[in-house]
Amino acid sequence: MIRISMVVLALAAACSGDKSDDPSTGDTGSTPADTDTDTDTDSDTDTDTDTDADTDSDTDTDTDTDTDTDSDTDTDVDTADSADTGTLAPGIAIAGVYADPYGTTVTITDATWTLSFGAYGDSVHHISQFDNTQQFAVASNDAANSYFPGDWSRFDWAEYKGELYFCQTAYNAPDEATALATPRADDRDPTRNGCGSFAWTLLTP
Repeated sequence: MIRISMVVLALAAACSGDKSDDPSTGDTGSTPADTDTDTDTDSDTDTDTDTDADTDSDTDTDTDTDTDTDSDTDTDVDTADSADTGTLAPGIAIAGVYADPYGTTVTITDATWTLSFGAYGDSVHHISQFDNTQQFAVASNDAANSYFPGDWSRFDWAEYKGELYFCQTAYNAPDEATALATPRADDRDPTRNGCGSFAWTLLTP
């Protein structure tokens, strides 16, 4: 009896064996770990690098170098008073105030040759040119002169034995050129004659 019971138990044990070991069920007796293999490869490689580098480098090279070198080198030399053979640049050599033997005062400047006759007034002559080397002056007679107003005169001068003499060689020339062309008075001996048919006039400072 006891033997039969053991056989029964053995069969029961064989029939109720651990199903986890049954290869037919595929259950290996252990619960596998949930290995989620979802590899999300969404690697956002958005490389939007804003490279708007404003290279507008305003290099205004407007170098206004005003090189106006207006060095006024105006060498305008007034030669109005140096016409023909005369020049006023050095000044007339015999400028001064003189008296003649007849009571006339003779005033000579670079601009005028004036004969003052006292009560009879003055006779003014406006010098247009003179020459200290050739010793003459050409002048226009003032319009207010008592004698030959508006005409032209030529005055020659000479030094003789340390004294100064003059001769009004022309006194009523129609123009400057005619007065200039008048021959020089003979100055070999101003004390005797040579100024036309007369002697030269002595000038005493």
